[in-house]
Amino acid sequence: MTTVREELARHLTQSQMSSFFIDKMGIINVKSYGSKGDGVTDDTIAVQNALNAAGTAGGGIIYFPKGTYLISNIEYSANCIFVGACKNCTTIEHIANTNDNAIERSGVLRGNIGFYNLTFDGNKDNQTTRNNFLYLIASRVDIENCIFQNTIQNAIYIDADDVVTVNNCQFKNMEEHSGVAGEYTEAIYVVGSTKIIMNGNYFYAPVPVVTDSAPGGITLSGTAPEVTLTNNIFDGIGQNIAGNLIGCIDLYTNADNSIIIGNKFYNYGYVPLKLQNSGNVICSNNIVQGYNGTAGQAIVYQPSQRSHAVTYNAVISNNILKNTVGPGIYIQGDLGQLAKRITVSSNIIETSSKGVFIDYAAGDIIISENIMIGLTTTGIEIQRSEGTIVLKNNLIDGCADGIYARTSVASLDLIVSENVIKNATSQGFSFRGGNFLNLRGNKISSTGTNVDLGTIVTLYNSDNSYTTIAGYSTSTNHYTTNNGSFLTGTIVWDPGNLVDGTGETSAAITVTGAVLGEYVIVAAPYDLQGITCNGYVSAANAVKIRIQNETTGAIDLASGTWKVKVIKN
Repeated sequence: MTTVREELARHLTQSQMSSFFIDKMGIINVKSYGSKGDGVTDDTIAVQNALNAAGTAGGGIIYFPKGTYLISNIEYSANCIFVGACKNCTTIEHIANTNDNAIERSGVLRGNIGFYNLTFDGNKDNQTTRNNFLYLIASRVDIENCIFQNTIQNAIYIDADDVVTVNNCQFKNMEEHSGVAGEYTEAIYVVGSTKIIMNGNYFYAPVPVVTDSAPGGITLSGTAPEVTLTNNIFDGIGQNIAGNLIGCIDLYTNADNSIIIGNKFYNYGYVPLKLQNSGNVICSNNIVQGYNGTAGQAIVYQPSQRSHAVTYNAVISNNILKNTVGPGIYIQGDLGQLAKRITVSSNIIETSSKGVFIDYAAGDIIISENIMIGLTTTGIEIQRSEGTIVLKNNLIDGCADGIYARTSVASLDLIVSENVIKNATSQGFSFRGGNFLNLRGNKISSTGTNVDLGTIVTLYNSDNSYTTIAGYSTSTNHYTTNNGSFLTGTIVWDPGNLVDGTGETSAAITVTGAVLGEYVIVAAPYDLQGITCNGYVSAANAVKIRIQNETTGAIDLASGTWKVKVIKN
């Protein structure tokens, strides 16, 4: 028969055993202190006596044999480890009409605390006040292979100054939101630690009676330098009611390194992945499918809300996002802290309102190799941003607008290359504002306007393929071909009657971006009849044409529109 200590050793490494002093701890059986575990008797005093004995010994393993233990409120001391015979056969249940948290710290000592192989039942239908089940203030916290059910406020509340791990636990049948502003319900709330690891947990809530009132999942607040959330499943989780906006994963913490990989979200009530304050984020290989709520993007990255300055850096890749109520991926900064250094690549976004939405970005952003299908509004939308943003090798099939960019900031440089936009019903590509636009190698097919461009300081445009050119405006633009880039300008000019040996110079032609020393090509509107001509940059942003008659006879050229091209060095 497996002993309690052997069971713990299965879950913990030797270093963890040593950090908890488990290899040296005594085992305290709660039944040795009078606990019945019969689901009828109030075991509060007996369990508390067992915990007091552990506290006197400097810590201990508190063992709960098979049974259901009713408690009102118990307080643990430092270095206590709660262990059940098995999670499906050992339950600690909160007694009805209890005003306190079920399990919380005694005194001011932190120490380590752990819970293994237990079911915790909040008895929510028989409570008249809102309370937490585990209210943990500790150094290190480890919770593994446990079930939390029928809880009201937080199933687990943690304030730690060391490592926090929650692995292979189930959270189910949690209380729905009461509808009262300021109240909330969720599975896990952590206000601080040095490292957070949560892996293989399952969170489930049925379709709520009141729309948007489902419980929240994981909220991380305060400061946590390292966060790893992997292989968790959320079904029906997310709260958006009475001012409470709690996602499935709500990373409202100052984390410098966050890894969010392999999680699955089904029928979410509010944002599945809400990554608000983190730098150095890897968000990859997650699946989001379907929603029960009325609002919420699939992935939200908002680094602007950080309370301390670090590098932003985020990679959002290889996620599958289907049937979401808002944009698949939403990246948002603000005027004080713009989002920057972000890569969004190789995601599949299907049947959402928008594919990727970027607002208040500061550049160094790459959106590449994503597949977006069946969108109701926009494939990629950019608002109020600056710096360099690259959109390349994306497939957008089925949308109103394929790529839509609007900014009042003059310093936005947008590079759009090798994208395929199909079945756009409004505009394939639309751009307003900004400084620089490079359109290269895109294939756009729209039943409305393929390309809609306003006045742009600089436009590079080469090798794009359009089904039609309706609405293609190119005023004050700058073109490139495969061999180089050019600036263009025109002048209506009527040279005088030139006798042999004389010449004339045109007025200055404004060509924005022209620099002294660059080559100029001149195109006359008619046959020059032997007159020679050349163009040159006479000053910054200005070009002149010089003609010379060396034909031995007089020639009077007509008025016409002359064109110049400046070859950029």
